[in-house]
Amino acid sequence: MTWFNELRNQVDATSLGSVANAMGVSKAMISQVLNGKYKGNMQRVQGLVESVFMGYTVVCPVLGEIPKHKCAAHQNAKHVGSTPNAIRLWKACRSGCPNSQLDERLTTPIRLSIESKAAMQKSEKVRSQPTSEKAALRQYDAAAVCARLERQAKTDSEHMAGSYHRLYIELLKRELIAVGNRYNRLIKE
Repeated sequence: MTWFNELRNQVDATSLGSVANAMGVSKAMISQVLNGKYKGNMQRVQGLVESVFMGYTVVCPVLGEIPKHKCAAHQNAKHVGSTPNAIRLWKACRSGCPNSQLDERLTTPIRLSIESKAAMQKSEKVRSQPTSEKAALRQYDAAAVCARLERQAKTDSEHMAGSYHRLYIELLKRELIAVGNRYNRLIKE
């Protein structure tokens, strides 16, 4: 299934607004893409659809396995954040991370603890497979996801005005929606 067909299926299954919200873009942009009138960066749209709805991930040297669009968002950060994790991410994106598309490099790169070349190739092979084959190779680890979301909520609540519990619940809701979308896609195949 192509990314365009997946986008159309998601809009048909839910709504234009919920798809746009999940991707972090406007409803007008999704409408223009579906009608063939979008004049913006189609590679960005493709990356968002593949990441949000098709489960494409990358292995980040700081965060581990993350959705592809989150990796792009970290790379495009204009400023270094104030949390230790944000600083490590900013430095990693500019120190030779294999996922980085940035031309900007630090004058003194940091050492990255990137997995071996064989593991990276296996990871790339898994990412290029259709979603149903990926599911057979990789099991969903709910405990690890909950722990990651809890860490993220704690970090975000420290530097944002917000309740840790409210952020954690919101992150869990998003994860549940993503798991539901993957599950429904597998049922259709």
